[in-house]
Amino acid sequence: MFTRSDICRILLNFGAVCDKMKKRGRICVNKKFIDRVLQDFEATLTNMEALNSYFVETSKWIKSKKLKTEEKYKLAVVLKEKLDSIYDQPAESRIDFIRELNEQQIGDVKFSDILDVSFDEKEEVVQYVFRNGYKKDENDPVIYRKILFSINNQEKIFIRSILSNVVIIFEQYFSKVYHTLVLNEPQKYFENKTIRLADIFDQKFSEIINNQLQKEIEDNMYDSLKTLSRIKEKSQIDVDRYIPIRKEFEEVYYRRNLCVHAEGIVNAVYLEKVDSKYTKNIKEGQELLCDEIYLSNAIITLNKIVASLHFEMLKYFEADQNQYDYLANMGFDVLKEKNYVLAEYIYGILRREKTFEFKTKAIYEVNFINALKLQGKNVEKLIKEFDVSIATDEFKIAKECLLDNHGVVYDMLTKTYPDSFNANHIREWPIFIRFRESEYYQKFIDEHKTDFDKVVFENETMALSGDE
Repeated sequence: MFTRSDICRILLNFGAVCDKMKKRGRICVNKKFIDRVLQDFEATLTNMEALNSYFVETSKWIKSKKLKTEEKYKLAVVLKEKLDSIYDQPAESRIDFIRELNEQQIGDVKFSDILDVSFDEKEEVVQYVFRNGYKKDENDPVIYRKILFSINNQEKIFIRSILSNVVIIFEQYFSKVYHTLVLNEPQKYFENKTIRLADIFDQKFSEIINNQLQKEIEDNMYDSLKTLSRIKEKSQIDVDRYIPIRKEFEEVYYRRNLCVHAEGIVNAVYLEKVDSKYTKNIKEGQELLCDEIYLSNAIITLNKIVASLHFEMLKYFEADQNQYDYLANMGFDVLKEKNYVLAEYIYGILRREKTFEFKTKAIYEVNFINALKLQGKNVEKLIKEFDVSIATDEFKIAKECLLDNHGVVYDMLTKTYPDSFNANHIREWPIFIRFRESEYYQKFIDEHKTDFDKVVFENETMALSGDE
């Protein structure tokens, strides 16, 4: 039972009572939250991947539809010009002109394959019939202009919708992060907050706790940027700790607001809040470009900040080394998908953690350098500093891969195959991308044809993927 002094403290400081409950074991502490942290992260990655797949597939469909419509528009313009040109001819020459016209090429087909044209000399009118599946609208550019205009609007609505939804997925994840932090350290978040005396008698104490927790989350989730500052102040969760990402996120966040509330038209708030790096040559009243390229980068940015938050949460709850695997596997997956910018960011964070054992840190370093290299960045200094003198064969081979010493890689693989890397690794892993482009790869395949003809399904948990 709670004493009278407990009730008084509720009125004076709700956070203090939450802290007392925590000490009594009524609220879970640190490591018991890690499963929840991992589950929330995994669910968010699934949602991000689903949204990205939808974005990619729908973008392809829109592009295809637009391309086909543009082709039909061009054809309609040509057909209309050709038909109109018949009337420009003297009456006595029109039949001969039509005969010549029928033999002309329009793209890959003859004019006569599209239209069967004739001239009624008595009525002095051009008559035509569409052939081979072509329709009567094929010679009306106005119709296709309208269709193109509609497709462009659909594309704009679609892109804005994706931008809005990717931020929503982040906010859903962030609300779970915030809930976990508040639940773990209520004293910090409810400091100096009070509740009404009547609430104590009207509700069970557990209901008071839950209601106040929910209110705290709702009150702080309408402004993600403010809440990022709040968790930095209260729990030292800093998304910019190793690699700055907040300003990049702020640009996406405020552009999303413009797309949702102002049809993408720049206002004073956007210019004031967004870093000048992103607002060069942008003026108030201008419509911001929000195309497929921008949206692809925005999705990467949101994945970055989710990864950063997850990393901070793992550190906050003092997670074991193997509990970083979700994040490491995310990095490896995007590296395989050639999303080198995101892979660079994820491994750039992971390589900063000093508590990992040598092998794990070496894995992250190799993948980080590889992500940089595959973007065309200068990695000479990083490779030189990567010491493999006492490392296993996998890392010695990996370093030669980074150096593009394909002949050396071939020799080392020949000596250590398949103990160092098996056929599946050599065929699929990003560290061998450049090697696979060399003559030595084909030579190695020819020498191990039986193995390379097999397709092996395995959980890619070896060496350079980040797991044991």
